[in-house]
Amino acid sequence: MAILKKIMDKARFRTRANPVSRNLQKWSLSLFLALAVAAPALAQQIARVKDVAYVRGVRSNQLVGYGLVAGLNGTGDGRRVPFTRQMLANMVNQFGVTFDSVQLRAENVAAVMVTAELPPYAKEGAKLDATVSAIGDAESLQGGTLLLTALRAGNNEVYAVAQGPVSVGTPSTGRRMRGAHLTTGLAVQGAIVEKEVPSTIVGETDTLTICLRRADFTTAMRTADAINLHFHQKVAEAVDGGSIAVKIPQSYTGDTIGFISEMELAPVEPDTLAKVVINERTGTIVVGKDAVITPVAVSHGDIRIFVGGRDEAAALPDELHVLELYGAKVGEVASALNAIGVRPEDLVAIFEAIDRAGALQATLEFM
Repeated sequence: MAILKKIMDKARFRTRANPVSRNLQKWSLSLFLALAVAAPALAQQIARVKDVAYVRGVRSNQLVGYGLVAGLNGTGDGRRVPFTRQMLANMVNQFGVTFDSVQLRAENVAAVMVTAELPPYAKEGAKLDATVSAIGDAESLQGGTLLLTALRAGNNEVYAVAQGPVSVGTPSTGRRMRGAHLTTGLAVQGAIVEKEVPSTIVGETDTLTICLRRADFTTAMRTADAINLHFHQKVAEAVDGGSIAVKIPQSYTGDTIGFISEMELAPVEPDTLAKVVINERTGTIVVGKDAVITPVAVSHGDIRIFVGGRDEAAALPDELHVLELYGAKVGEVASALNAIGVRPEDLVAIFEAIDRAGALQATLEFM
C-alpha cells in the first residue's frame, strides 16, 4: 500500500485554517488511491475466444462506386465540374435521349463517390448502408437521390448496386445546422448485394486458423491452451504471435459450424502490454494494470515526487507539494497528481520526464 505525504500551502489549498476540511481531504485522497491500487487486482479479465480472435477467411470487403445524386435544389455541381455534365449526358443517352453535354446545366446534380462495406456471408438480396460523398463543388446533398450506381471490390467485379434517397442528418426546414457536413450523406439500406463473396475457412487437412485481433505471443499460447482445455484434447497449437492452428476433432466431422461456435465460447485471459495513454488537452490518463514506476525522484515546479522513498535528512520547503510513494504503480502517481490539481500540461511533462529517466516500465502514448 502506497504511503502518501502531502505538504500543501495555505494560499492554494486553504486547509491549515480548517483542520476538518484538511482531514476530509486527506481521507478522500487516501480512499481514492486505495481504490486505484485495488481495482486492477479485483479480478482477472476473462474474455471469450471470439472476443480476442477471429477465424481466418471470415472477413468483410470494401466496395466503391462512382455515380450521381439528382434532385438537389440548386446546390449541385456548377459549370466548373465538366465530368458531372458528361456523366449525366451518358446516362440520359442510355434512355434514347441524345444531346451535347455542353447544353446541360447540372446545378441540381452532383457527382459522388459511393462506398459500402460488404460483410462476410452477405447473401444476394441483402441490403447495406452506403456512404455518399460529393467529389465536385456541390454545396449540399440534402434532399437528393442517388441514382443507380454499381459498387465494385478490389478485383473490379460488381458485388452490389446502390440507389435511393440520401440523408445528411439535418432537419427538412431548409436551415443549415451549425457544424453540419452537407457534402457527405448516407443511403440507408440503399445498396443491394448482387453477388456473394465465397469464404473458405477450413483447409484440406480439416484445419482452420484463428487470428488474434491484437498479436501477442502470450495471448496466442493462452488461447491455444484455452481451446485444448475446453475440448479436453489437444486440437490447437500456437503458430506465431498472431495465429493459432486448430484441427477439427473427429467428433465434429461434418459439423464445422458447430465446432467453431463451441470453440468461440472458450474462456481465455488475454495478456495486455503495459501502456499509459495521456490526453494532452484534458489531462485524462488511461493506465494498464501492469504499468509501474521504478524508484525515481522528479522535480517539476513546486512539485516533488519521490517513488521508492527519499533521504529524510534532506529538508524541503513547506511551500512545496511533496508526494512520497513506495512500490508505486502509475495509477497511484496519476491519482495523487490529479488530487492536488496538477494542470494537464504539467501532468504530461512529469510523465515524459519519468519515461525519459527510464523509470516508467510501460509504453507512453499521447492522444
